[in-house]
Amino acid sequence: MRLPTFTASVLTLAVCATANAIPQRRAEPFAGYLMTGFFDNSHNIEQFLSVGNDPINFKQLNQRKSILNSDIGTGGIRDPYLTTNSDRSVFYLIATGMTPS
Repeated sequence: MRLPTFTASVLTLAVCATANAIPQRRAEPFAGYLMTGFFDNSHNIEQFLSVGNDPINFKQLNQRKSILNSDIGTGGIRDPYLTTNSDRSVFYLIATGMTPS
């Protein structure tokens, strides 16, 4: 009967240790908007950055050339998704593959 108590104690310590290891988020606020998407029937994933903190006015990035390409399968990509690590120090852009009709 001591095994469940011991296991619960170890798990509690592990959770507490893990909780202390989580990095703190950035103190300064983020300002601005990044829009990523496909805007025609091409396979181009493009990005636009807002002008300051204005959610209506954007400027093109990368001379409006594709920023994400696929060289496997059909070569088509859609549904871009931007995600980050826990402390928002690294961002990742991923997308799904597609089969053009």
